Amino acid sequence: SANRIRFEQAQAALSAVFKRSPVGIEDLRLGWNTFVRKASGNRKSALIIVDMQNDFITGSLKVNGGTDIVQPINQLRDKFGFDLVAHTQDWHPADHMSFADNNDAELFSVKVIDGLDQVMWPRHCVRGSPGSQFHDDLVVLSSDLIVRKGLQQNIDSYSGFYDNGKAAQSELRTTLALLGITDVYVVGLAYDYCVGSTGTTLSLQRFA
Repeated sequence: SANRIRFEQAQAALSAVFKRSPVGIEDLRLGWNTFVRKASGNRKSALIIVDMQNDFITGSLKVNGGTDIVQPINQLRDKFGFDLVAHTQDWHPADHMSFADNNDAELFSVKVIDGLDQVMWPRHCVRGSPGSQFHDDLVVLSSDLIVRKGLQQNIDSYSGFYDNGKAAQSELRTTLALLGITDVYVVGLAYDYCVGSTGTTLSLQRFA
């Protein structure tokens, strides 16, 4: 029956939590919320909008076609009435280790820094600069969650959940868990880095 299928899916989601090591209180809260939601058929959704900032759309790290997806994203959030809309926002200090000009490095070359491969990017999304701001046409409401990343000078952060070394996490995972979110959708710029990384780490959080 449909109820039996829902229960089995919920049971699998909860079991997955206990396969982790170590299991923390946030894991238990998330697992329980997901179990209840899936078992009851009561699902809640979130939209994560990744890095729709001026530098990625018209600035120093412009992604071709970036402007073209602004209105579709606005329409997506308006049509489906997500329980949570979150935006990730690169928010780098001026001396950030990923900037080529801070390392006397060739643009887009790769350096190993503290054991991690790091692309040498053009200067971008310096906190408070025009390039760090969201595109003017992007709908950003006061109720939206803003998750700033790349805050620390000595490490980059592609994912909205963790820095690249997974030494520190943002508030995103905890917020999704506390709200009982069961389904998450990710859009934005750009797939090969921040969108892809956010989606990949999301798959490890057991929301889908």
